Amino acid sequence: MKDQGFGGYLPLEIPQTGSLFEQYGAENVYEVNTGRTAIWCALKNLGVNKTVIPFYYCPDIKESLEKEGVEVREYRIGMDMMPINLTAGEDEAVILVNYYGILTEKIRKLAEQYPKVIIDQAHGYYSEPFLREGVMNVYSCRKFLGVSDGGYLIGKNLIKPELEKDVSWQRTVHLVRSVEEGTEAAYAESKVSESELDSLRTMSEFTRRILAGADYPEIKKRRQENFRFLEEEFRGIQQFHIVEPESVPYMYPLLLGRDIHRELVKEKVYVPYLWAPLLTKEWEGSAEQILSKNIVPLPLDQRYNTVVLHRMVQTVKGILNR
Repeated sequence: MKDQGFGGYLPLEIPQTGSLFEQYGAENVYEVNTGRTAIWCALKNLGVNKTVIPFYYCPDIKESLEKEGVEVREYRIGMDMMPINLTAGEDEAVILVNYYGILTEKIRKLAEQYPKVIIDQAHGYYSEPFLREGVMNVYSCRKFLGVSDGGYLIGKNLIKPELEKDVSWQRTVHLVRSVEEGTEAAYAESKVSESELDSLRTMSEFTRRILAGADYPEIKKRRQENFRFLEEEFRGIQQFHIVEPESVPYMYPLLLGRDIHRELVKEKVYVPYLWAPLLTKEWEGSAEQILSKNIVPLPLDQRYNTVVLHRMVQTVKGILNR
């Protein structure tokens, strides 16, 4: 932070209680601006320029890696979201994804089978990193907290590529506006902010300050309560077997026998497709398309309590009963 004079207006008061990952030591944690940057840094630490990623994955990551000259190969998954016949050479890093944050233990066990692994915890912010030689853990902040950038790379004795520090104040309009007018009013600004995260940089100071002041125990408690509530409400409807009920998930993956995304959006339940490129004819009948098309990722974050979520549940059930 720059040296400052004295007097003038007062800045924002942001409590500083500490980040979620400082317990792992500065030598094992690198604060960057996005999960994509963290993956690139992970490859540098593993000493490879090739990676194997799932088809069922954010297309922006593949595009970003290829833009940086990384050779990318893709693998298939089954209806349990786990890899099928996944192989990797000594010069390739396997990216294993903790989808929705509900596959933590299964992913940790799978990671032991490969010499170079990147565990993508974009959906599993509260999942503990797997600290083992040859394993890198990548986290993204924006899916769990109200920040305009932020990602972490966690591994043993990291090499930290020298990157320019991000500056985020111009990308925070949607966060400030949403406090007074709600997230719908600031949606356009949020998309602009997201589109500008296209460089390899370290975490902005503003984001670092916000992350150091978040109430992590309360966020965890609220998400877990909401997760258990939705599990109970959709018992008998849910077609995906969730084997880690104590997870702290990104969203609730309600797998149905049909696609109701558009019907929900009309009712102001804003659910995304993960991921839209898999909805094309060439993927018809595949596990990837079924999961992308028929999983309704329902919000369960710390903004909501079970009383509020009950209204969303009734909306979903109403659509299904039409």
